[in-house]
Amino acid sequence: MSTRRQTAEPIEHERSVGAVEKHAPLPVPLTETAALPVPTESAALDADLAELSRAVHLCFGQPVGANDDISAYTTKADLARMRRQLAVASKPARTDEIAHQAGRLIVSVPAAGGIDRDVLGHAICEEAACMQPSRFELDIAIRACRRHHWLSIATFVEELERARHRVHKYWHRLHDAEMLLEGPTEDGEDAE
Repeated sequence: MSTRRQTAEPIEHERSVGAVEKHAPLPVPLTETAALPVPTESAALDADLAELSRAVHLCFGQPVGANDDISAYTTKADLARMRRQLAVASKPARTDEIAHQAGRLIVSVPAAGGIDRDVLGHAICEEAACMQPSRFELDIAIRACRRHHWLSIATFVEELERARHRVHKYWHRLHDAEMLLEGPTEDGEDAE
């Protein structure tokens, strides 16, 4: 990826009064066509946990004694690494992290219904502070909001609730995978 930056043209907005307001141009990085963006640590963890979740789901669907078991998908070391990473990512997001993520979000997605970006940013920060998300939940929600055509406060709250449910499911799937790797005990019961 090139380190040079290209500057986009200033953006003009016409207010209802007829005055034209100019905003500072945003820096646009120059990229080579073959260069792919490197996923953030959080996105990589999300992908790993989603894959583990699918593997656990497949293993629970197999009849007892089937060749397809969880050890084909993961190891105890991988599970321990994911558990440590998830524990670190599950720490509560600080207010400055929330403000930073909200600022990045409102710049990258158009606001629904012509909502003023400052008002939207403050509302998103306020909602996030009330919901007290973890860093991981906030990151998942922000990435999901970027996939929407328009951003609203309701969209952000819905995505944050979905992210919270998803992280909760990941904790359960990690536990399930650990139980599957341990296998049944001598009396035929699953390990607890």
